Amino acid sequence: MKSFFDRWTDLDPDVYFGAGPGTEPPLFSLLSYEATFAAAMAVQSEFEKANFQPNGTALYGSALANEFTTLTGLFKLEENGDRQAAYQVVNLYPDREFVQTFSWDVNNELVPIAPTRWHDGSTNIPDLDVREEFDFWSCHDKESGTDETGKQIDLRKPDGDDVNYIKGDYECDQFIDCHNMSDEGYQCTPSFIIAFIIVGILTGIVILVSCLLLPVVLVFGICVRRHRIFLSGTVFLIILVLSSLLGFVSTYAWYGKPHVVSCNFQLWLFGLATTALACALFAKNFRLWRSTAATSFVRKYFTKSDTKGASSPLPPELEFTIYWALLMLFPLLIIILWTAISTPTADMVEIDDEDHYLCTTGGVTGEPGGIVFFFILVGYCGFLLFGSLFLSFLVRHVPRPFMDKRLMSISVFNLTFLSAVVIPVFFVLRYISPFAAWLVRTLAVIYGFGSTLYIHMIPKLVGLFLIDKLQPNQGDGTGAGPALRPGGGDLDPSMSASNTQSVG
Repeated sequence: MKSFFDRWTDLDPDVYFGAGPGTEPPLFSLLSYEATFAAAMAVQSEFEKANFQPNGTALYGSALANEFTTLTGLFKLEENGDRQAAYQVVNLYPDREFVQTFSWDVNNELVPIAPTRWHDGSTNIPDLDVREEFDFWSCHDKESGTDETGKQIDLRKPDGDDVNYIKGDYECDQFIDCHNMSDEGYQCTPSFIIAFIIVGILTGIVILVSCLLLPVVLVFGICVRRHRIFLSGTVFLIILVLSSLLGFVSTYAWYGKPHVVSCNFQLWLFGLATTALACALFAKNFRLWRSTAATSFVRKYFTKSDTKGASSPLPPELEFTIYWALLMLFPLLIIILWTAISTPTADMVEIDDEDHYLCTTGGVTGEPGGIVFFFILVGYCGFLLFGSLFLSFLVRHVPRPFMDKRLMSISVFNLTFLSAVVIPVFFVLRYISPFAAWLVRTLAVIYGFGSTLYIHMIPKLVGLFLIDKLQPNQGDGTGAGPALRPGGGDLDPSMSASNTQSVG
């Protein structure tokens, strides 16, 4: 071993950098030399045993058996092949000198010798957890900020809990990620809060006005009968008003950050309102068709009877109610199955590499199930609307005093056209521009229910409170039928007063 040290000091420092007179071999050089020397001794030991082609196992056994003293101390290997040696932990001081700060051996383990100095020359341990700065939004403080250290603010995903700090990218991205909606508040264009206030007030006014229609229908359809209400069907108008009110109220379920409860209210309120309205329109047209055109067809081709008029063992209002209730069984079953199998819930959804808390489909099926059930209801309502248009065509020759023929046709066509336009537009916009999708859907719901309700009610209100006041003999009575005026439409003089009451 001394020969290695002597050779090191005799080397030319221009050829071997770090060697030469007055130098000492570094610790790593000594350890490498000693490991090479130990390997050579293991080979020599095997040769002495006449094993001139030793394998790895034999060499490993000979190396473990070797013990000798070196410049760094005793060379001896543990059973796992580690050397029992003393190691130096050195520190590069600011004066560019390596200083031993710790020693380690198998007996004493780690022993401090000198203080460790860092890049600033002090012994203070620097903060090695260096992170990039980031922008954040505080839901509670309703303001943005920047964490320059990258670790003072604990960012969270905008999940169902009332989170505070979220990524700065969530601000004004048209997805509501704070419970107080501050991330899409007044500093944003467009602002959800401003839109909610304006549209919410508009919806409230429509609801208030619609609520006033219910007592009008009850008073003039049941208590003090007026033919303008009675002949349109009191039960039909009550269902029309109530389903419209339910539809208006359903729009509030889309206000604010999604929640499991609001997601289920969206299904039940809006689903029941739309199907109840579609079923009422179809049931009224079907009952009228059955009592007029269908009866004429049966009389002409089956009974061969010359008796005029329609007959039914059930009162008109009860017959309509039964039709409506039967038609409502299917959508009610679909909504119940939707809730049970593909339960609406609120969960994290990744959109454009960002996680947002949105209404989605849970339950057994997951996301595809909600879409399937949705289009089943859409298909059913579409069938009822198209059926209503077809029935309106079949009863087009029924005299106007006995039905709201034009009003029914206009309202059904209006709803059919509105649905055909709004549904695909909404599905295109819902992830491209959530604000535009919300606005289109909300205004479409208000317009759809509002136009249907007021198309039927405004002519009746004008007739009740204006025309009948000027011509009191036209609207008063106990239900015997209105007085028919010349030019009032295609009138059939053979239809009796009982027919008048049966059409509603």
